[in-house]
Amino acid sequence: MADATITLEARAARTAERLLEMGEPKAAQDLLYAALSRAPSDVDLLMPFARACQATGAEALMVQIFDRAVAETPDLPIYMAPDFFRRRSLAQDRGIPTVLLITLGQCGSLYLRSLFEDGLDMPWCYVCAPGYLDGYLLPSWMHRIAGGGAVCNEHANPTEENVDVLKRSGVTRLVLHDRDLRQSYISWCSHVLMAQGQFASVEEMRETDTFAAFLDENLERVVGQRAQWVNGWKDIAARHSDLDILFTHYEDMTDTPREFMNTLLEFYDIPADRFDFSLLKQKPVQGQKNYRKGERESWRSILNDDQLARIHDLA
Repeated sequence: MADATITLEARAARTAERLLEMGEPKAAQDLLYAALSRAPSDVDLLMPFARACQATGAEALMVQIFDRAVAETPDLPIYMAPDFFRRRSLAQDRGIPTVLLITLGQCGSLYLRSLFEDGLDMPWCYVCAPGYLDGYLLPSWMHRIAGGGAVCNEHANPTEENVDVLKRSGVTRLVLHDRDLRQSYISWCSHVLMAQGQFASVEEMRETDTFAAFLDENLERVVGQRAQWVNGWKDIAARHSDLDILFTHYEDMTDTPREFMNTLLEFYDIPADRFDFSLLKQKPVQGQKNYRKGERESWRSILNDDQLARIHDLA
């Protein structure tokens, strides 16, 4: 019977993959949903189910299914570093707490996470499903890291639902990391256009009318969303005194890295002598950890007076 069940779920996964390739995500989603009712923690079903839900806009369903999967199988090996549980246990034994980094996009978040990974020898994991659900903290995923020893970086949204998940998990100390909105917007535009594969380099792309038009057309929407995100977390910090939130900035991370890292270590009550500060001398390699150029003030030569005024009004 067990072999028949495995074969049945494998067949469902293969059929769903074909449906996705054919442009039939709703049919794939329905098929996988039925299969996951029998095998809720089957990774081979969960991954295509995520893609199907992204295509159909089924946010709530995807949250429900991914949360249930880890609730039923806490050691499910998805969205985490290799050998996560053994390494987390060793970090816990050394007294390393859970480090939760809530970051604005395009502000060096993967580099920041890597400082904790490499500097304190602690494993990473996600507490939001990457991609379409990166704004939603999943309760069972949060409970999995509540005992300490792991580092997570997310773009979680400033919502009361996420606040409730934080409090119920017991993870109430977190870092909120942002960046100058002018520069982060330029970085976002570069990231989106370069991901389309039309240009060989950032420098080439920024000389084109395509970049100039994209920059102007998306300004209100994207900068507005980012300003609301930052202000939303500031509002949550003001209204929830039982959350301990440290606000940090990309510019401090790049200008005064040692002081920046000392502030974070002190916030998490981690002795500074446990951290490998030699890592701060190693500049990120372009193309790794989502690092492109690490610019500080290219907005001065890219944004015109009208665009600057529009950003000022939004921020």
